[in-house]
Amino acid sequence: MKFNLINKFFKSNQDGSFELPDGFAADEKQKELIKEISLMKPEKRMGKVIFYGDSADPRYYPLIKWTLLYDSDISVKFSALKRIHLFKADPDVVKTLESLGQQGNNKNLEPYYSMAMSRVGIISKEEFEKRINR
Repeated sequence: MKFNLINKFFKSNQDGSFELPDGFAADEKQKELIKEISLMKPEKRMGKVIFYGDSADPRYYPLIKWTLLYDSDISVKFSALKRIHLFKADPDVVKTLESLGQQGNNKNLEPYYSMAMSRVGIISKEEFEKRINR
């Protein structure tokens, strides 16, 4: 099952290479890191997302983005949502959070989704409070 999910998000070739979804911006080192982490068990993926996310190093933003948009484990997504504000200087962060919201599953990502949107300035603190207190 896990292999099928990975194939859904990556195009695997016979030679073992893979591609991220079309339009996903990442250099070769970032792609290799994402591929390596995507094959780990959820607990290990979460640890890596925490480690690389806490660094706030812009080189690791593609990993955070991939996690939010494509990782199947909600706890791993929570780890990325708690750290995405550390990358808010990247203009793609707002677009990524908006894309995540359009996936339709954001209710199960609360309160972390609203917290992330507030921390990057998409919603006000007042809107955040309203969302949390519903």
